Amino acid sequence: MLLNLDVFSLVVLFGAFQGLIFSLYLFFSKEEAIRGKNFLGFFMLILAYNGFETFSWSSGIDFPYLRLFFECFSFTLIFGVGPSLFHYVKSLTREDQPPNITPSIYWPVMIRATVRLFIIAYAALWNFDLGITGVSPPDVDLWDVRIAEPLSVLVFAVYLFISFKELKKFKANRAAALTYHPIHKEIVLKWLRIFLNCMLFFVAVWSATVLAPLLFDVAYGPHFYFVEVLLVFMIYYIAFASYYRTKVVFVHPQKSASNFVNSISPEEMEMHAASIKNAMERDKLFLDPALTVGKLGDFVQLSPKLVSAVLNNYFGKSFNDFINSYRVEEVKVSLFDSRKCHLTITGIALECGFNSQATFQRAFKNNIGVSPRKFVAAHAEKEEKIMFKSGFE
Repeated sequence: MLLNLDVFSLVVLFGAFQGLIFSLYLFFSKEEAIRGKNFLGFFMLILAYNGFETFSWSSGIDFPYLRLFFECFSFTLIFGVGPSLFHYVKSLTREDQPPNITPSIYWPVMIRATVRLFIIAYAALWNFDLGITGVSPPDVDLWDVRIAEPLSVLVFAVYLFISFKELKKFKANRAAALTYHPIHKEIVLKWLRIFLNCMLFFVAVWSATVLAPLLFDVAYGPHFYFVEVLLVFMIYYIAFASYYRTKVVFVHPQKSASNFVNSISPEEMEMHAASIKNAMERDKLFLDPALTVGKLGDFVQLSPKLVSAVLNNYFGKSFNDFINSYRVEEVKVSLFDSRKCHLTITGIALECGFNSQATFQRAFKNNIGVSPRKFVAAHAEKEEKIMFKSGFE
């Protein structure tokens, strides 16, 4: 048996194996507290199945029964990608609902499988000459595939749309909580925003791939290469990004931290947050380049664990991000203080509590959006325009 093991076939095969291994890991993982793992597992399993199906025709593999299986149930499992995506998003955004999997969740797959079973039964009756006449089974199959292919894209697009609506609702609920933002919700929000935008790009490419032969003189088959390779990159990205970004949110050790935060009343959280703000704004503790969570805790008479909980859940920031935001604001003021004109930008940064130029540059750009030099240049240009304008008044 000769196989056409070109680069495309090998890339698809490796991607399919990666998806299969990762999906099985999710299904059999004992970390039950990881929300949405089974939905993500189904999502990856379907992508892996699609990869093996693509490899079967791209490599010219000669396993008749395998090819028959893929042909009998063509465009069937792919209808499960949308439901898996939506319920994965839902399981991460709705902590009050258990992420149970019921057969009804995958009704598009079940409807599609039922259609294919009817076509298989029709072909059997035709082949055994049991009174079936009219349209031949190959013609029925051809029309079915022509309908199923764009329909699978449409179903996925609908589920992607309601996934975005679910994310929007999650963001609204988070905003309604005002200042009380658990850090795991920040992680989930950031990941789902990236994930769904990637899916939006994918559905655009998928739609273009399906429509290309209908609108242009494009050979059917090779035009799938780009979207199939894109799927492989998606498999690797999801495996290394989605799981490792979100598994830390819901594992058991983190659950105990969540219980600790939940034991703090909103009033206590508000009081502790005020103490920490006073330590920054009134006492300017951030000017100490050796400031640690422990030192801050000693100053406000709170345990380091409680300080971290307040910073993460009330301010939505890590200790370093919180402290550096105050240092950046102090730098902004000091840059235009005539008493410090003898200092360089780095010198001012060190005076404001930063202990290295690299940390300062990174923190300044993250908080302000531009580098310190560009910020100073923009301010000087603004002042020059004001002086120029006042000269004519």
